Amino acid sequence: MFKAGIDVGSTTVKGVLLDRDDRVVFSHYERHEAKQPEKVLKLLNRFEEIAGKEFQLFMTGSGGGDIAKALGVKFVQE
Repeated sequence: MFKAGIDVGSTTVKGVLLDRDDRVVFSHYERHEAKQPEKVLKLLNRFEEIAGKEFQLFMTGSGGGDIAKALGVKFVQE
């Protein structure tokens, strides 16, 4: 199963997608310009394009708690 991580910080959204052997297959860094949910959705869509709908997702960052809760995914406190 693929693993994905998203960090929603105060100014940026960063994401990484790992394959079954924990190799990075995609990474992204972008300023969110106060549009955190929209940027996270864009990143999730990209993850799905690569990995399909089956990937394990973790979120972190100062802006990630509420988004993780809304998505029902694991939030890891920094």
